[in-house]
Amino acid sequence: MHDGMDESIPFQPPTTLHKPEDFGGNYVLIRQAPGVYAFYAHMQKGSVAVAAGQEVAAGAVIGRLGNSGNSTNAHLHFGLLDRPDFLTGYSLPFVFANFTLSGHVIGGDDSGALQIQPDARRVNGAYPLVGDVATYP
Repeated sequence: MHDGMDESIPFQPPTTLHKPEDFGGNYVLIRQAPGVYAFYAHMQKGSVAVAAGQEVAAGAVIGRLGNSGNSTNAHLHFGLLDRPDFLTGYSLPFVFANFTLSGHVIGGDDSGALQIQPDARRVNGAYPLVGDVATYP
């Protein structure tokens, strides 16, 4: 885990990147099983709510969505890796048991506001695509 990195100014290039390890910003890495690690990145500074070595139950709050690291706007970078290193780990395939899709990002305007095409529905056993706006239980 890492916490303490300032967040970037939205829609501006990040200025806090000094070494490759900074790319994830404030992050949490959770061992799910041997050779399977869940990576959550770009959290808000000071929001990481777990400690190294702590057992984490499903549904526990581990931090708050933010804009730290290699990020130009608030989002959560999530993936499964084959080792506890987001720089050298290989991505592993996964699906979410269920989530609620709200819509899809179709663009933005000069103010930085996103335009969302509504598509509200419950989804089971799938992986959301880039640009999807979704809520997870």
